[in-house]
Amino acid sequence: MKKGLLYISFFISTLPLLAQEPPRPAIDIENFAERIFPLQEDDLPYEELYETLLLFYTQPLDLNRASREELQSLYLLNHRQIESLLQHINRNGPLLSLYELQAVPGWDLATIQQLLPFVRVQERGLHSDNRSLIEHMFTTGTRFALLRWERLAEPQAGFIPGADSLPPAFTGSPDKLYFRLRMSKARSFSIGLTAEKDAGEQLSFRPAEKQYGADFYSFHAMIWNRGPFKRIVVGDYQVQYGQGLVLGAGFYLGKGSETITTVARPSLGIRPYTSVVESGFFKGAGVTFGSHRKEISLFAGSTPRDASIRSSTDSLVTAEDRFFSAFQTTGLHRTRTELANRNTLRETNFGSAGRWQIAPGKFSIGYTSLYTRFSQPQQPLPQLYNRFAFRGRHNFTASVFTEAHWHQLGLFGEWAISKGGGWGGITGVIAPISQGLDVSLLYRHYTKDFYSFYGSGFAEGTRLQNESGLYWGLKYQHSKALWLTAYVDRFWFPWLRYRVSAPSDGYEYLLRLNWQPGKQLIFHVQFRNELKQRDISGPDKTRILAAGSKKNYLLNLDYRPDQALQFRSRVQWSSFQQQGIFSRGYALIQDASYGLGNWRISTRYALFHTDDWENRQYAFEKDVLWSFTVPAYYGRGIRYYAMLQWKAGPNLSFWFRWARSRYRDREVIGSGLERIEGSTRSNLKIQLKYDF
Repeated sequence: MKKGLLYISFFISTLPLLAQEPPRPAIDIENFAERIFPLQEDDLPYEELYETLLLFYTQPLDLNRASREELQSLYLLNHRQIESLLQHINRNGPLLSLYELQAVPGWDLATIQQLLPFVRVQERGLHSDNRSLIEHMFTTGTRFALLRWERLAEPQAGFIPGADSLPPAFTGSPDKLYFRLRMSKARSFSIGLTAEKDAGEQLSFRPAEKQYGADFYSFHAMIWNRGPFKRIVVGDYQVQYGQGLVLGAGFYLGKGSETITTVARPSLGIRPYTSVVESGFFKGAGVTFGSHRKEISLFAGSTPRDASIRSSTDSLVTAEDRFFSAFQTTGLHRTRTELANRNTLRETNFGSAGRWQIAPGKFSIGYTSLYTRFSQPQQPLPQLYNRFAFRGRHNFTASVFTEAHWHQLGLFGEWAISKGGGWGGITGVIAPISQGLDVSLLYRHYTKDFYSFYGSGFAEGTRLQNESGLYWGLKYQHSKALWLTAYVDRFWFPWLRYRVSAPSDGYEYLLRLNWQPGKQLIFHVQFRNELKQRDISGPDKTRILAAGSKKNYLLNLDYRPDQALQFRSRVQWSSFQQQGIFSRGYALIQDASYGLGNWRISTRYALFHTDDWENRQYAFEKDVLWSFTVPAYYGRGIRYYAMLQWKAGPNLSFWFRWARSRYRDREVIGSGLERIEGSTRSNLKIQLKYDF
């Protein structure tokens, strides 16, 4: 009897230990973005970053089932830590708890804390679920509906009627509306519908013009692991294989203050598209079949694109005379001109990709291929820098990529060729030199006639074209509290570029020191210098090439005295010098957030003073879920905001955000149809999320 009671007591006492997991902290995308991006700028893929992080946050990655590529896609773990985790699971069996991560060699507490919002440990075996797919969709996973309303308080010129009772230039209301419906479960299914109406766009039903309510809709339905198929998708989707030279969907940033984990790209295959960016995705269907060691993906799509269709003659226009010079990627359809350019072009894509694990975990090789056809030929503007730009209706791009792991050394590369024989290539290595010291080295080369419409590889320019470069990154972990990251990137442009009337070159380097003496305090200081050549006005209205040097400085302090209260203080400043002309700018920023029960409030007060546009300051702001704000602090003024979040019940959440910029150096903000008469610009945003 005593022996039986002893067994029962032991079993009961261990139940809480088996079920107990570290609490999942709220996602801090601001902190993540500042760690990944070297400095906030206006042309960075914030939308892709946010979508990627929230996908992992709403569907945490099961560490016991995660592949090497999925772990790499978090951009939080270096090659050594991924290898250590996989070996730990292989030797000791599946993880029983997230607390076990502390026993994985090479994993420190700071890394685990950053990882907690995006991962979990799920039990399998006796608790496996054999319900049908339909039952899963309505009983498991993540299911929510989200509605957002946003509006500028001050009227813009495009909403004001013109003289003689002319209607406003913007055809719609100043309200911005966003709706999202999602049902998903990691590695099982994903169904999503997204609708958006931008400020100035109409909310109307015009079947003849293919508008049904909102201006933009995105839909996808995707399932995993059904019979011989690893993935099946219908609707909007993206594809990521290799280093992104041909198929480079999703979030990626090669150069950042994280100099090791962000250099190489993982092959994630076909993924559902959930963003509201109205370009950069396929609309059609795709399928992946194979096994753990090999897979092949086939996909096709036909997507409408915005472009201004022109004619090569002044006479009667025929189908043969029509062409477009460039895509319009803003996604805005507010004016009659923007509406006239909406969906005027049809883009058709057929593609295939495959990957073979020749030695699982050690060596893999793969390929990509993509054929693209436009309904009208592309003919770029007759500028000298466009001499080698793409022309015609058709393009074909293909590549071979490989990845190898030897001990703790990681090697990767991809080499691609496109229509006309242009080619591009990436070769890189990530290596631990000693305990606490990791380095990365990457060389890339893209010829001036290499055309890749869906490529998103490592590059200084916005396109994978007309560039060569050598990148060297370093991370040194002196102790758990102190670490240093740095990189140097040297690049060359063999042909002319926009605003650069001759072959040019440049370099960029960054140093960042991080100090975290405890959970409550983290401090970092950062310096970045970038030198590029570009045109300036010379004598007799000529253009001459001159080097411009941009230096950025950053001091940041995060202090969290307890779980409810958090402060962030920041000073950032910059200088720009070109041909003897010197200018500067700075911003002083103070953030505070406080949580009490189901309520949380976040605030900011910022002062800024910049001499010119070259020294504009960017700083990521806290925003409502699935939204982001990165304003440019330019001129002289102040900016402040307050955001209130209320969890009204287990399934219902509200957000209310109000932000304002007040300028001291102008009485008119903006220009053209977005001009505001006055010195303030205020934004109001309300959001509702219901989980069902």
